[in-house]
Amino acid sequence: MGLHNLVELTDVECPRCGARHARLETEARLGWLRLDRYALGDTVVWAERSAQGIRRPEGGHGEFEAYAECPACNKDFWLCLTVRSDVLVRFEVDVAREGYIA
Repeated sequence: MGLHNLVELTDVECPRCGARHARLETEARLGWLRLDRYALGDTVVWAERSAQGIRRPEGGHGEFEAYAECPACNKDFWLCLTVRSDVLVRFEVDVAREGYIA
């Protein structure tokens, strides 16, 4: 996935095996791409130039993808992260998007 940031999410259900995780670390391309750590409620630090990562979307609102691997089944899946006014406010498992690991 290249450079990314880490987003820790809570209460995530794996769409591949149904296991629930109290805490799951995901990789996301949002903000300044320098392995920063985020959680819901955190304010995203945006890149000043596109070469450093993702520049601030208009109004600080955007939808971003995140990638995760389930510790229970070792399969991968995607999530959609929602940012409003520069704050990471919610996530949703993207059940329509297939993972890479068969």
